[in-house]
Amino acid sequence: MTPAENRQAVQPYIDDFAKYRIVKDAVRALRNFSAGKTRVRDVLNALGVLEERFGMHIISPCAAMRRAIHLKNEIAREQICFDAIDSIEAYVRAEHCAA
Repeated sequence: MTPAENRQAVQPYIDDFAKYRIVKDAVRALRNFSAGKTRVRDVLNALGVLEERFGMHIISPCAAMRRAIHLKNEIAREQICFDAIDSIEAYVRAEHCAA
């Protein structure tokens, strides 16, 4: 096998790792928002990445997270964000293990 053929054979796995890394960074941004370490713009970008990657399966938790961003009641916001992040992480874990 030539080096070029070897790179082509390995390339799909590299793409999968890159996609998973992007998803992992998006979920980390959501977790950091609940800790107060991420800006709203970054959270909205992360939600867009997750919706693009997983489609209809996580629309509901992403929508809940978007609504919670603008809540004034901090306790309610934290609870909704926690529930949404928990749902998103569970789906990402299930999808990653199935792939």
